Amino acid sequence: MKTRNVGTESHLIKKLVDSACRNAGGVFYYLCKRPQTDNMTFDINKTEYIAILAGIDCLPPVKEGEVIAPAFVELAQKTAIEHFTHRFPDLFQENQDKYKLFLENSSIQKQLSEWKLDRIKFWYLHLFIIDYVTDSFSDVTIFEELSTKQYIEKLIKSLEKTDIENFCLDIRINKEKLSTRNPWVGVALLSALKQDFPFDWVNNNTFVSKDFKEDIERYTTARMKFSTELYSHFFDQYLHKSQRGRKSFIGKFLYLADLTRDERYWYGCKPTLAKFCKKYEIAQYQKIMVDGVEHIAIPFDVGKDLSDHIKKCTMIPQVRHSFYFSPVDE
Repeated sequence: MKTRNVGTESHLIKKLVDSACRNAGGVFYYLCKRPQTDNMTFDINKTEYIAILAGIDCLPPVKEGEVIAPAFVELAQKTAIEHFTHRFPDLFQENQDKYKLFLENSSIQKQLSEWKLDRIKFWYLHLFIIDYVTDSFSDVTIFEELSTKQYIEKLIKSLEKTDIENFCLDIRINKEKLSTRNPWVGVALLSALKQDFPFDWVNNNTFVSKDFKEDIERYTTARMKFSTELYSHFFDQYLHKSQRGRKSFIGKFLYLADLTRDERYWYGCKPTLAKFCKKYEIAQYQKIMVDGVEHIAIPFDVGKDLSDHIKKCTMIPQVRHSFYFSPVDE
């Protein structure tokens, strides 16, 4: 029989009480400190591009001729940025390797400079889009990586090592969303999770939903389509309509987000070894380095390929499932 780890719970409660005692007047405040990562400190001033997009795509759609009140737009922007603030440390850590690729890609940096876009603000926007898109398709469960028992054990470990002063818990149960910064909730949840489970099913293998046999390609394409729409909406607000190459540029970020494995989206061409090229291709086209090896940059229209790939997709993102969304019509 399993026993409750009272020591761990007591330690968590002690940290909680100690934190409370440090607050003036005995008032217990729960403030999320400014998130930090190993290589980047969160800067609220770099969320400008997120605010622009949140004011468009984190609100319910309006009918033609209708206008959403500025107060609702500001609420949507505030809600999205607050949630992104909490998510930023994890998002940045998960995408650190991609961040290096982003900085090292001369084509991306040159295009950002030509469009007069701040590269850090745009990286924030990219992380926001990744997270918002993931939230919006979270009901499409392809598979779970952990068994029930493994998931509960991982949740217990996360609660045991939580930082009381930075405690923040977001939960969605079907369509109901709950959020709290009250660490006592964490203590109670930890205690409940350590109870004995009387059912054998907690030891079963990985859960597979009924949607598993659905077309995984269709699911990935839907996320590609929604991501493309979000980037496009931002560019519509920030760039002049005459600016070309948007879809090709977006393709690079779909690659960074692992929504496509097609390296042509990343390079903006089809890198081909000279031995597989025709003589006129070697003479006519530029050369690029891929993993330290010289390739011929065979032209490839990323924008057309992307448009053709997503145009038949009918899966709709469930944006109301996301903590970034502001349901002002409810």
